Amino acid sequence: DAYFKQRHNTSLQFACSHWAHPSLPLLHRIIQNGAPVIPAAPPWSLLRKDAALQRGSHPSAKHLYAEFLNDEMLDMVNKGYWIIVPYATLRHHPHLKLSPAGVIPQRNRRPRTIVDYTFSGVNQSMTTVAPSYVMQFGRALHRLLPRIVYANPTYGPVYMSKVDLSDGYYRIPLTSRGSLALAVPMPSPRQNPLLAVPAVLPMGWSESCPFFCIATETIADVTNQEALHSCLLPPHHQEPLAADMDNFYNSSTRISSPLPWPLLANKPLDYTDVYIDDFMLLAQTRR
Repeated sequence: DAYFKQRHNTSLQFACSHWAHPSLPLLHRIIQNGAPVIPAAPPWSLLRKDAALQRGSHPSAKHLYAEFLNDEMLDMVNKGYWIIVPYATLRHHPHLKLSPAGVIPQRNRRPRTIVDYTFSGVNQSMTTVAPSYVMQFGRALHRLLPRIVYANPTYGPVYMSKVDLSDGYYRIPLTSRGSLALAVPMPSPRQNPLLAVPAVLPMGWSESCPFFCIATETIADVTNQEALHSCLLPPHHQEPLAADMDNFYNSSTRISSPLPWPLLANKPLDYTDVYIDDFMLLAQTRR
């Protein structure tokens, strides 16, 4: 428990301490105590645990990308996202369940590690705790396009920025006991088999996405609230780079809006949306 509390995201906790949002109490509990993992099925028998360990992970993780998985897991351990422990230490723990890891190759990108919690039955036997309504990413593009179309050109061109949150799921901690139900057997010697136990939301768990979206959707809502109140923020260090783009929007290249003026916005566009871990920001400025 002490290790897990030490690894909780203090930066997110500090940022949300002054927010005014309906989901703040839930988000604060998750940051303080970790996302709960509540299995509805009875504990696994020792026979089932040993069988899952013997089977191990998917061939992509055991053979094709074993070196990649070990290197990535070492990096995750150093960052405090996962913990490596001997199987013998946790074998008799009633909360322990084992799910196989897999590595998905991606074109022109590094492979992606994911855990198959459906194969092990962990997802199917999980009590749904996170509210599903927080996942509002189904129509993000439909919310962005009308704002661009109805932006008033009087206030300048529309700038768009997309920010991909690195290691997104790994920003949200898990409870210490619940994390044992999401353990993964690592490629290791049979004499001393090792387990990887997540300290944060893992890829593949059915509750990871809604728990994560509680944070990202709240951040987007608070950002839009502050924009409505004309909250002035300090200048960003990359603003000079963005200013260079004004050369593309001089008087000879700007295109007037074909929409009638009554339909256009009566103030500069300032809007933030999010698609899981991808933040999209729209803004207008007359530099």
